[in-house]
Amino acid sequence: MSESNKNLAIWDRGEKSDGKALKRGQAGGGGTSINSYAMFKVATDIFGPVGAGWGYKIIEERSDHGAPIVVDDVTTRQLTHTIRLELWYKLDGEICTVEHYGHTPQLYYSRKNKYWIFDEEAPKKSLTDAIKKCLSMLGVYGDVYLGMTEDVGYMAEKQIEERIGKAETVSEKRERKIAELVTYVDAHIDLARACTGMSSLGGVMRKVATKLDGLALLPDMAAPVETHRTRIGRVFSEMKNTIEKDKK
Repeated sequence: MSESNKNLAIWDRGEKSDGKALKRGQAGGGGTSINSYAMFKVATDIFGPVGAGWGYKIIEERSDHGAPIVVDDVTTRQLTHTIRLELWYKLDGEICTVEHYGHTPQLYYSRKNKYWIFDEEAPKKSLTDAIKKCLSMLGVYGDVYLGMTEDVGYMAEKQIEERIGKAETVSEKRERKIAELVTYVDAHIDLARACTGMSSLGGVMRKVATKLDGLALLPDMAAPVETHRTRIGRVFSEMKNTIEKDKK
């Protein structure tokens, strides 16, 4: 890996956003809003669990006075809650850090509703804002911060990729379920062949029938279930005939 590629390793892993985690027109009436935990999940995927592979420390927290606003001859200053945060992460066994600020209006006047609003959750919002800004500098959801998600062509291509990825995931899940079905049926065929009486054979077949009835209700599993129901049904018939012959 070249030095340039090595420097972009984290960025490249975290750059592409998940379309389901984006909301357009939420940030002050414009731009793209990002689900915070989607970014935290990417950081965890890259660095490891929070607290072990990455984390943060609040360096400074304060409420800053803004411009004075006169309402009903009473002058009041707005407040903005601010956090200065240090985000740390492990890279090649070393602890690395990034610093950024998070801001949230804490006390402000709503001209639409004509009353003052005090946001009790401002500290939590500032914390989230600061963490997201730090992660963005590492490249997490970089396509959003670079403005790429504002491009119609990019988003169309992204949606196609996500649909393909989802289709592959569905296909992989189905293949896994079928593999589990084959393993289950093979194991119970062996059990059926080991039975020496109708009581034990019937017990095996009732257990299998209940399992297969449940699996048949899953999406796209009805046909595979019927195929393997036929398989074990033949074994059941063979063993039934064998047991009855041995009794004579």
